[in-house]
Amino acid sequence: MHRNWDVSEEQARVVEFRNGVTTVGATAGSGKTATCIYTILDHLAEGVDGDQILAVAYNRAAAGEMKDRLLRWAPEDLRGAAHAVEISTFHAYCLRLLKQTHGRVEVLDDRDARRWVGDILRSKPIEDFDTDPADILAKISYLREVMPGQPPDAWRRADADDLTITVGNRYIDRLHREEVIDFTEMQVGVLRLLDVNQKMRAAVHAHWDLMCCDEAQDQNPLRCAIWARLTGVAYGKQTARTVIMVGDWNQSCYRFLGATPEMFLAYREQAIAAGSDFRLTRNFRSLPDIVDSGNRVLGEQVGIAARTNDDPGASPVIQTEEYETAWEEAEATTAQIKAWV
Repeated sequence: MHRNWDVSEEQARVVEFRNGVTTVGATAGSGKTATCIYTILDHLAEGVDGDQILAVAYNRAAAGEMKDRLLRWAPEDLRGAAHAVEISTFHAYCLRLLKQTHGRVEVLDDRDARRWVGDILRSKPIEDFDTDPADILAKISYLREVMPGQPPDAWRRADADDLTITVGNRYIDRLHREEVIDFTEMQVGVLRLLDVNQKMRAAVHAHWDLMCCDEAQDQNPLRCAIWARLTGVAYGKQTARTVIMVGDWNQSCYRFLGATPEMFLAYREQAIAAGSDFRLTRNFRSLPDIVDSGNRVLGEQVGIAARTNDDPGASPVIQTEEYETAWEEAEATTAQIKAWV
């Protein structure tokens, strides 16, 4: 490492990594955000310019927290460079790329998108006054993100009904006709640009030294496709010097939004072959008895590695109960909570 950062041995292996792809298996409470931040700081200490570092977080709150901690933890001599580091969501980064390419970009907000769908539902020949536009819009957005680049007629492969396909066709046609984008098109447009605009793609690939994807297990197929293109992997060659994927493939909890750990696992296979797959097994958040109980419960599941916590502080006694039905369990849990409060 280029500085004596306050990290564990497991974290240090990630912070020191250079030149390739690394995957980091890290559960909640294992210090994964801190590891990302110290990795960024170590690259800055090495002399990498801040604007050559990109970190993509799952949502705006996570991106804001990471940037705030980066600025608070940065030594004074690295604070200026830390300000230049780009930490954003996929949406924010894609919007910036579109503005760089097209100039002014008009974004359709969710309220107007629902109004558009409502207009389509009520118009001829559909004339559907009962279906909630929000439900149809959610289906359309989901299908566009799990089948990126595919026309609505292809949605039948995902069991889409005729109404969703018809409204989807007309909704997307209107987006293109009026030259506006919604939050999904914000990403689809970048996917398309990276494939067809060689000048833009070359500029992106030449720019980044470090690229970090947090919560990699919760990215959907559209974001997976964008990330593969940003890193150059989709074109057969990694372009950023160092690519780091952080997350927990056992905890992909946004399947209802199309999230899948498949991209993370594919990168992990590459990292395993290169000897650059790492784990963060120490839990900094939970007391030892809680961690031990979790290890006992999950120990028989394949791929669930044991966690540790060296905190000598006092822990509560962990109690377990078995119930005949879910109703009995709910009643008992409710009664215990009432007793506590």
